[in-house]
Amino acid sequence: MTTEPARRDAEEALPTRASRRAARTVRVDAVGATPGPAPRADRATAALAVLVGVLLAAAGVVADRAPTAAVVALLVVAVANGWPGLLRLPSALGARTVLLLSSAALLAAVLVRRDEPLLEHVPVALALSTVGICLQQLVRSDGRTALTHSLAVSAAAVAVFLCGVCLVPLAALYLEARPVALVGAALAAGALADLLPLRRWAIPLAMLLGAGAAVVADLLVGRGDPGASALIGVVVAMVAASVRHVLAGSVRVRGWADRLTVAAAGALVPGVAVYAISRAVLG
Repeated sequence: MTTEPARRDAEEALPTRASRRAARTVRVDAVGATPGPAPRADRATAALAVLVGVLLAAAGVVADRAPTAAVVALLVVAVANGWPGLLRLPSALGARTVLLLSSAALLAAVLVRRDEPLLEHVPVALALSTVGICLQQLVRSDGRTALTHSLAVSAAAVAVFLCGVCLVPLAALYLEARPVALVGAALAAGALADLLPLRRWAIPLAMLLGAGAAVVADLLVGRGDPGASALIGVVVAMVAASVRHVLAGSVRVRGWADRLTVAAAGALVPGVAVYAISRAVLG
């Protein structure tokens, strides 16, 4: 038979209408709270991003894909080497090896073609990279801890490589427009926004600076199409800044290797968007 104190304790444990209303209010207040300033890359990372943009712009001025391929290769190697440490993978050495092989396969896939279809062999390299990621998890000797995290992080790195290698065919496909030079100019100018104290307006300011730099670069070395160059500049600066800010807000960036990884990833990810825009706008 239930005693009176036990019955009273059971009634107090049940949620009342007032307690449920208070819990809903707390949840609404938490969701509707005013967010703080968005995280962004530090000044050292922004300076590296500017340097990466300058290198890519200098390579894009040359009417040949070899300099662009060399710069893109350096960037994908930087990401492949630093990505496992930046995202704290439990089996960093194995992941680093697989990512280096994947980046080499994707670069080879875009370099073996000199005419259309320029990206014909990329799906094969992407499939081999996916198989390599899975095989690396099978041969791990640490009990495969954080398996889902490791697979997702490695796949994200391959996606970054895939976006970046799309810049290589553009250097040979559009000798007059030189879209890679516009990309480099937009990257360098957009990264300057992270050096300014306007934290809340960093991405819109980066888009504005990127569009202006791309238009100026197009007038100097391109074919003088301000509309297309402004579109490329806005997209490149927005995507690159977003990548840097997301990484800066998601992981702890420590050391120059992590900063170089963030800057290189921000420069590679806009590549596929530039490829699509160039094919649609530049013909």
